[in-house]
Amino acid sequence: MDQERLTYPQALAMVRGLNQQSMDHATAMWYVIIAVENESISQTVSLDPAGTETTVQVRRLHVVRPESGGKGDCSCCPAHSFECAKEDRFSVEQTITTMETRHG
Repeated sequence: MDQERLTYPQALAMVRGLNQQSMDHATAMWYVIIAVENESISQTVSLDPAGTETTVQVRRLHVVRPESGGKGDCSCCPAHSFECAKEDRFSVEQTITTMETRHG
């Protein structure tokens, strides 16, 4: 979660630019915007005998579909098996897990 946070217009411009490069240069990469919720849905903190503290947080993810355009044909996209390529993608909960370790 240390990556730079972008506003929606910034993220949309970046994704459009990256996808245009992918089309112009025939790469196997395709980009989507992923939004990560600020509040974690679970958090576990553990402390081992050496004094190392490990925090694991699980947060919800959302694949963001731009307001303009549609779902399109995802069969050519390298990520065609991802949730963003499926009709019913918004009903499936997706999460990201982050782990942070501090040595005591």
